[in-house]
Amino acid sequence: MKLSKKSMMVGQIFIYSLSLIVVGLILVFGYKIIMEFLVNSNTVEQLQFEKNVKSMVRSYSSEWGSVGYKKLVAPSSVKEICFTDYNSQAMTLTDCNDPTNTDFYLFIEDSYGDPSIPREKKNLFLIGASSNFIESYYVGNVSLGAACNYLCVKSERGAFSLKIVGKGDHVELAEKP
Repeated sequence: MKLSKKSMMVGQIFIYSLSLIVVGLILVFGYKIIMEFLVNSNTVEQLQFEKNVKSMVRSYSSEWGSVGYKKLVAPSSVKEICFTDYNSQAMTLTDCNDPTNTDFYLFIEDSYGDPSIPREKKNLFLIGASSNFIESYYVGNVSLGAACNYLCVKSERGAFSLKIVGKGDHVELAEKP
């Protein structure tokens, strides 16, 4: 039994079409898996950063008068971190005449604003490129040695430099001079 050239052409077209579909599916699912992996690795970086900051606050909190300078390695997506002081009676963000006083920073102020409104306590805010909000955490009892009740530190080569002073039951944070 001899196959005609016409039937062989139909068979080849079918095989090429099926191959194209399989390659397309591999590309689509491969892209999804790679993107999911990148998102998960970024989440892990953020959780590790939170753990490092909490550990730093906890270790310095109990040591009255201890002073340290820490360089915290930031997750790759974080360009700035902001701390807030819940216990401060200092000026609010809007009173500080800060040039960075954008809607995002007002969001930070709103997170600790009116004490009569119950809120989840968050005092560390991660900010990405273009001042987009990434995540917020509560890292322990923090005060700030500033006139305002917030401290924002920009990333320098992927890290943040802070001065930490132990106060016995909390830490006081300042940007490293």
